[in-house]
Amino acid sequence: MTLLKSKYPLIILFILGIILSFYAISLDDFLNLWDERFHALVAKNMIGSPLMPSLYESPFIEIASDRWDHAHVWLHKQPLFLWQMALSLKIFGYNEFAVRLPSAIMHSLLVLLAFGIGSMLS
Repeated sequence: MTLLKSKYPLIILFILGIILSFYAISLDDFLNLWDERFHALVAKNMIGSPLMPSLYESPFIEIASDRWDHAHVWLHKQPLFLWQMALSLKIFGYNEFAVRLPSAIMHSLLVLLAFGIGSMLS
C-alpha cells in the first residue's frame, strides 16, 4: 500500500535522475584523460570480439603480465559495463555521448533501486 501511495514521488525522482544524468554526461565534450578514454577504447575493441576485452586490437609485442596498464587483455573493469558501452557505440556511433549513455541509464535506474531499498527499510 505504501508503494502505491508513493508512485508520483517515485516518478518525479526518476525523471529528475534522468535529467541530472543527461546533464552530467553533457558537461564535457571530450573524453577524460585516464579511465574514460581507455574504457572507450576497450569497448570499441569489444564490438568485434565481445568476449575478449582488449586494450590493443593487435599488439605489436608481448608485454609482461605484471604491467596491467599495457597488457593486451584489459581486465580493469567488469565486462557488463564494457558490453553496454560497446552496444551503445555500435548503435550511436563513436562519440562521447555513446560512451557515457550506459552510465547515465544505470544512474537513472539506481534512483529506482535506492527508492525500493528505502521503502523496504521503512
